[in-house]
Order: sequence, then C-alpha cells, then structure tokens
Amino acid sequence: MSNGFYSKIFLESVPKMLSNKSFKDGLIDYLEDDVDGILKKFRSGEILDEVEKSKLVEAASEVFLENSRSVISFGWDGDAPFNSGQISIRRITDIYMLVSSDMEPEGPFSSINEALHTEYFDFSSTMLTYIESESMPATMLVDIAKGLFDWKQGKEILINSEKYVPVGNDSYPAKRKLIKAKDLSHSCTEIVPTLLEIKKFEDSLALYYLDHPIKFKNGKVAKHNLRSFWEHIIEEFTAFGSLEVDMETMVLRPPSICSYALLEHQKCEIEQPNCQFINKFRDAIAFDEIIRPCAGPEVVDQIARYESVFSFLNDLGISLPNHPQVTLESYDASSVFTDPDEMKFVEGLEKAFLGFSVVEKTVVHFLFSGHNHALLFPMVLAKRRCTAAGYANGVMAAECVVRGVFGDVGVDEHRNYVELLKNDATVALEFLSASIDPFVVEIEGGETEIREFKSTLQKNLHTGKKDKNIAHASLKTVAAFLNSIGGDLFIGVDDSGTVLGIEEDGFPNNDRFLLCLTDLVNDQIGKEFRDCWNAELREIDGKTVCKVVVRRSGRAVFLGKEEELFIRTGPSTNKLNPKQAIEYVANHFE
Repeated sequence: MSNGFYSKIFLESVPKMLSNKSFKDGLIDYLEDDVDGILKKFRSGEILDEVEKSKLVEAASEVFLENSRSVISFGWDGDAPFNSGQISIRRITDIYMLVSSDMEPEGPFSSINEALHTEYFDFSSTMLTYIESESMPATMLVDIAKGLFDWKQGKEILINSEKYVPVGNDSYPAKRKLIKAKDLSHSCTEIVPTLLEIKKFEDSLALYYLDHPIKFKNGKVAKHNLRSFWEHIIEEFTAFGSLEVDMETMVLRPPSICSYALLEHQKCEIEQPNCQFINKFRDAIAFDEIIRPCAGPEVVDQIARYESVFSFLNDLGISLPNHPQVTLESYDASSVFTDPDEMKFVEGLEKAFLGFSVVEKTVVHFLFSGHNHALLFPMVLAKRRCTAAGYANGVMAAECVVRGVFGDVGVDEHRNYVELLKNDATVALEFLSASIDPFVVEIEGGETEIREFKSTLQKNLHTGKKDKNIAHASLKTVAAFLNSIGGDLFIGVDDSGTVLGIEEDGFPNNDRFLLCLTDLVNDQIGKEFRDCWNAELREIDGKTVCKVVVRRSGRAVFLGKEEELFIRTGPSTNKLNPKQAIEYVANHFE
C-alpha cells in the first residue's frame, strides 16, 4: 500500500465508513481474532500502537476495495501513467479513493473533484479513451472529459459506451465541444455563409443554400418568422469564415454556443411537449452550487457577486436557501429541499420559470447544460438583469473559481473561464435580442416624441362604427411627424401598449386596410408627400400591427381643407395657431 493510503487522514476516515453496514461487517470478518483488540480499542478512542494502526488500515483498505462502489471510471491509451490505462474513483459514504489494478489506491478524498485535481489526471500527451458512470448523467461526464483533456488532437472518446467526437475551432479551445458521433454526417460540403439566402418557407422564413432549405440535425427545416433574426445568423456564420453542410443541407459545425445552436435547441428540445428540463425543473434547482455557499470567509466574496440574483429573488418574494457543501446522494428536489421555507423557494422559482418565454427558457437550459448546471444566473441573464461580465463573476463565485479568493485558482484558469462564460453569456443575450420582434421592442418602449399608438385607423371602439374623428387623429400624427423630426405611428396598439390589431377596423383583408390608409393620407395631406412615409405590417401574437414610418418633410405640411399645422411636442401632437404656424415655418423650413 502507498504512503497516502496508510496516512493518518485515511485512518480518521474509518469511523465514518463504519456507518456503512457492508464495510463494518467486512472489517470485522477481516480482522477476525484482532477485532476485539484493535477495532474495539479504536472505536473507544484508545491510542493504537504503530502495529495496530498498520493492521487496521490494511484491513480497512482491503475491505474498502471489496465493498466500495465505483462512481466513475476512466481509461487511456498510448503512454498512459498506468500499464492498463484504467482507473476508477470509488467511494463508501463520503470517502473517495482512486483505484487501479496497476497502482496502489490513493486517497482519501472528500469529493470527486478533489480526486480529479490530483497529479494522476494532469496529462498533456495521453489520450483519454473512455469515461463511464452509472450514477452521473452523460452531460456531466462530457464536462469532466473536456476538463481532463485538450481536444486539439481530435480523437474520439466513449462516454457511457457512446462514441463522442470533438468538433470546433482548434484555435479557440473554449469553443470546442464534444458531440455524439452519430449526430455527424461525413458527406460534408464547406460553403461560404454569404451565399445563404432568406426565403419564405410555408408560413415562416428559412435559410436557403442553392434553393435547398437548411435543416436541423433532426431533419426538420430551420424556421423563424423574423428576417432580422436570420440576418443576425448570417452575420454570425460569416464571422466563422465558412460553414459545413451535408447533402441534406443540415448545418453541422457551428460553435458550441451560437444563436443558430440556441434556435435548434429551442425547436428540438424546449418546444417539445416531453421536455424533461421543464417537466422536472424542481430537480434542476438542486444542482446549482449557488445554494451551497462556502462555510469560510470566502462566502463574503461569493455573496458580493450575487447581487443580481438576490434582487431577482427579492422581486419574487423568496430567498436563497443555505445548504452545506457536500456531495449529494440524490438531486431529487423532494429529498434535497425539506424545510417549508425551502419549498417556498422551489415553488416560487418554478412558477417564475414557467412564466418565462420559450426563448428565455431556451437560454436558461442551454447555459444550465453547458455551465456545470448553474441555474439562477442563467435565469437572471435570460431576464436581462445582469451583464455578461456579471454572469461570469456570479457563476465562477458559485463554483469557487475566483482568483484571489480561492487559493488554488491559477491566473490562466481564472482568465480562460471568465472569457468562456462571458462569450457564452454574450451570445445568449444576442440570441434573446435577435429573437424578439423589433416591433415588440418599440411598442414596449411606450409613446415618445417619435412614437405614437392608435387603436384603430377609423373605427370608434366605443360605438363600433366608422368615425372620421378617429381617422383624423392618425392623420394629425402623420402630419406632425412630417413637420417635426419624423417618427413612427403604430396602428392597432392602444395607449397602454396593448396590441389590439388592425383587425378591429373590420377590413376584409390587409390590402384593403393599406389602400384606405393611403387614400386618407393622399387626400388630407397630399400625394406630393408620398415619398416621406411608408407602411409595413407585422403579426404579433396572432394580431396584425401597422407601423407607419414617417421622415421629416423638406417643407411645411398642412392638414385638410382647414390647412392646420401640427407639430410634435414631447409625446404629444399639438396644433399651432396662425401666428405660431407662420413663425414655425419661417424658423424650420427654407
């Protein structure tokens, strides 16, 4: 046995392992005649001599090997540090040991992470060939595998007997990822992203290459109803330099996180009725390390980085639970959160998450999966309540990876992780922005000097009848924009910003609506100003909104037969009297 296994630390671990029945029974059987002398003496707290210590540790080590449970196993090829290239981390209770048939057991360790940070996993020229665990999900094994090896060599690895391959840009290790080999097609064509076109597909829009729509890996056409979203995707792809598409026009190798990958995740995971993350959201909460703060003085630095989370939870009327930093036997919410106040936290957080938009849920799950099961900071980011830098600081604090606070964190480790987290958070924020209809963003901004809402074009919603005064209100706004600095008139939106839709006007179709609008402007303002405005329609939540975009006119505009002059003053439209009109025209128009 190695000196490490005979250490005082292992001896001190024996009492804890005795709580395990199989270990206790095995130790009694192994000691046989010495059990009354050594074990009873040890358990009573009496001091053992060196011979007795040696016998107890040797017995305990053998029994550990026979009765411990393998948590995770690894294998290497080539110039491995162990002849067979195999090693496993085994445990009894919370005692972990590194075990191999070609080395003496090493330990004990208090966690898997502690065992992984030993010299036995510090390799630069050894290829990790497999990693297996019955108790850990594949996503966690992928994260461990990526952490143990630099994937620039580009070889495959078996994770729970399923083949994974590294893909991504070798120049940027943080952007590499491991994906299932079966998800790759080998008949690839490298294309220039600028050749992609945005075209109508069914009731939406899609990206086309050589008249073929781009598809997700599940074979379905990648669709999105916003042209601006696809323009953002093409910009992203263009920055990559090239894009690989197989014969079925499926995008193969975007970076590990980009807006296209998030859209695919949204359509293929989050929008599916059996999405496990949504259905078992409560269990996901237990994975977040933020609920297990440090017990030492480092907790002050941790909390200082949680301000955005505390603000978010405070608005929900719940507070962060405080759990000890221990390895959990189960991440089932019902067994982790047992206190009534903790259940209030779980229920409140779940209710908030279920109220998220599908795009926000996508961001939360994508970051949860890629960032060691962080949950609260992805939720805060999805609600745009923290910056990319604030997100990185918070996640790193929760994981105890902050240079200057946690002593075992190196400079490069800190910097590289910050850049990775900030990059991923930035992409997520860009995805959120690109996914939101610009019309919606503008409407949410409310009425301003350059933005006005009108419920209808000509129908009085109180009487249900056509009303010329209603039409006159819209025309006044258009004239005022023409005479001022321009602006946007939204028809189909009430004063509070609620979308009613131009359907309220009762036109048989959108073309008839636009024809009526054009006739009104031409008749009351003048055909000569037609180049100063245009109208576009957009469907929002099943209702159609008309946005009339008006730019400033080069000469004064007078409305109707009365030749009234209107201007914008703040968010209001004001009529000028004759004297004011003369002065205004003289000062603002040549």
